[in-house]
Amino acid sequence: MTTKSKISIFISYSWSDTKIADEIESDLSQFQLNLVRDVRDIEYKSSITSFMEKIRDTDFAILLVSEDYLKSKNCLKEVIHLLKEKEYKHKILPIIVGNPSIYNAEGRVLHTRHWLEEKNKLEKLINSLPATAIINEIQELKVLESISSNINEFLSYISDIKNVTFSELKGESYKSLIESIGGINVEHLVKLLQISLNPNIDEKEIQIDDWFDSNTSSSRT
Repeated sequence: MTTKSKISIFISYSWSDTKIADEIESDLSQFQLNLVRDVRDIEYKSSITSFMEKIRDTDFAILLVSEDYLKSKNCLKEVIHLLKEKEYKHKILPIIVGNPSIYNAEGRVLHTRHWLEEKNKLEKLINSLPATAIINEIQELKVLESISSNINEFLSYISDIKNVTFSELKGESYKSLIESIGGINVEHLVKLLQISLNPNIDEKEIQIDDWFDSNTSSSRT
C-alpha cells in the first residue's frame, strides 16, 4: 500500500448493530483510515444500490457478522458484491457480534434454507404477473438467487477462519484487525488508541504528549 492515499475500509452492518458500528468508526478514525459508511457517504437522493457496490472499490471490508446481519437482504447484497472480487478473502475483515448460528452445519443449512424460501416466495409471486409489469422485481429475484446460491460458501468460509468478537477486538485495541490491514505502524497506533480510551483526562493528556514525543508525526510505515 502506497502513502498516496489512505487505506479505505467499507463498514457493512445491520441496523441493529449501529451502535457498534459507531464505536468502531470512532475508534478506527484515529488510525488515519478512510472509513466508508452508509450514514455518512450516501448523499440525498443517491442510489443505495450503487453505494453498496462501493464495497468492491475499497481496500478492505469490515463485516459485523450477527444473526440480524445474516437475515438482512441489504447486508448480504453487499456480501455478494464482495464475493465477486477475486481476492475477496483478503479484503474481508469479519467481526463477530453476538452468537450467529454459523459454527455448525445445522445453523448454516438453516440460513441457506431461509434464503431459498425467500427466493421461492418472490419467484412464485412474480410468475403470477406479466414480466413487463415487474421488471424491478425480476432484478430483485436475481439478487435473492445469488444470495441463496452463495450464502453457504460464505458462511463456511467465515466459520472456518479464526475470528474475533467485537468485545475481544475492543479489549486488544484492534490489534488483530490493524495487523491484517498492514501498511500501518501497529504498535505505536495501538498504544495511541489505548491512551485515547483512558477515562482519566489528566493522565490521557500526559500520555498523549509522551506518545508524540516518542513518535514521528507520520504513523505510517
